[in-house]
Amino acid sequence: MNIFPAGIKRFFSLKNTKNLFISVVFCICCFACEAPEPYRQETKSDGLLCEVAFDPYRSEQLVIELIRQSQTSIDIALYGFSNERIADELVVAAERGVIIRGVSDYDSEDGEGWQLLYDAIREGSKNIDVRLTNLTGIMHNKYFIIDNINVVTGSTNFTDGMFLHYNNLIVFKSSSMALDFKKDFDLLYAGFSGTDKGCSLSLSADDNGYNRLYGDGIRWSEKEHRVGNYEVAIFFTPYRALFPSYMAVSPRSFEYFNYESGAISRDEYGNAMNTIFPLIENANKNIYIMSFAFTDKVLMELLANARTRGVTVHVRSDYSQFRSSYSHSGKSIEALSQRISSFKLCRKDDGGLLHHKVILVDDEIVVLGSLNFSRNAVSTNDENYLIIRNAGVLYELFMGEFRRVDRYCREVSSADVP
Repeated sequence: MNIFPAGIKRFFSLKNTKNLFISVVFCICCFACEAPEPYRQETKSDGLLCEVAFDPYRSEQLVIELIRQSQTSIDIALYGFSNERIADELVVAAERGVIIRGVSDYDSEDGEGWQLLYDAIREGSKNIDVRLTNLTGIMHNKYFIIDNINVVTGSTNFTDGMFLHYNNLIVFKSSSMALDFKKDFDLLYAGFSGTDKGCSLSLSADDNGYNRLYGDGIRWSEKEHRVGNYEVAIFFTPYRALFPSYMAVSPRSFEYFNYESGAISRDEYGNAMNTIFPLIENANKNIYIMSFAFTDKVLMELLANARTRGVTVHVRSDYSQFRSSYSHSGKSIEALSQRISSFKLCRKDDGGLLHHKVILVDDEIVVLGSLNFSRNAVSTNDENYLIIRNAGVLYELFMGEFRRVDRYCREVSSADVP
């Protein structure tokens, strides 16, 4: 059965182009035509084994294709999982011997996808195991690791809402990237989540989950992965000891005017935002942001400073999140909208959300993943995000998505205030 909307033809098949898949890289993006759906699909290649999708039907099909091709193992860390088609494929994969391991948040265990896996376990499957984790925040990841070589990540929750929301999904074929993701997954699977993953600055400390699982080992994401022409750095939250480049003993301090309190505030950051702040501080030409939640006030101040020094700054965020977080960040956002090139809210008629978590910088850097730009995301949640440099075609594809989303956004007005 063809799951794509009428008029959309499948032009890419992992199964049917195995040899081509190994030797050539496809970056695939689905852009809007005159209406937001159906999408027009385009293929571009620059030598990187990577595929990116914004079309939810293509995202679903990509995952299904990878599951069908799997040979040995599939690890999944998913915040929400109600997609029964994907769950059915996982059960079939387990029946032919693929080991399926899953971790999720306690709030997500009732999703239909997880329930199908639980049913298979109750019916005797020995190749499926699902564990719940994170009592301090949320296990907010959305990633798959397939056969220790294919990595799927991005902003997409595999729920019914994925067919309404603006999201991204990206697939890399890279054994080194898969290894980094697998180490994070193994910690979650072993029960080390949230602040238990590595809350001490000392790798040898008793409260460091990484040390208890692996020993006093490698700070693995201090390196960047060379995948084709791209330089990809992988980060997970809320680790401390594993990332000394931004989890400094002496956190960075920032002062800014807090529009909610009407006074100067001072914040110290010893968390993952210290990998993102320098991208904003060092930007020379342009910054584009698409973010579901956008509440970090230091980030807002740095964006305003960037605009002051001549950088073009455009932010698109979700209307519902603006309203729900207005009491603690709404006035700051209203002020920011007057200090940068543009700040717009996305409000889809069908109830869909702007669910991206993306930053684009200077025509060559792409930041993406599960990480919302908020304090909780970097302090208590289990998250992942990538910083991709020399992004080239990938940057162009995300800019195309920005332009598509922008058609359904408008400036902040008094009518938006709850």
